[in-house]
Amino acid sequence: MSTSQDDPSGFQNLFSITKSGLRTTAKASKDRIKKRQADRTLEKLYWKLGKEVVELVRAGEITHPGVKRSVEGIESHLKDHPPE
Repeated sequence: MSTSQDDPSGFQNLFSITKSGLRTTAKASKDRIKKRQADRTLEKLYWKLGKEVVELVRAGEITHPGVKRSVEGIESHLKDHPPE
């Protein structure tokens, strides 16, 4: 009766399968990290743009009614929930 210790090719096959699985998992993890970083970067860009738009509306340089309503909503929220 043969065991995995007696059969080096079986061990090598198991090692190969495990190594392949680890590579696949590592690549998937790296891909998720890259996507999360890209999403975070985009979120920061939108945040910065939003803050700039609020300042432009406050300065009277943007007068679009929809944007003005949004800024009024932000200002109302900040009045009710001031940042710490």
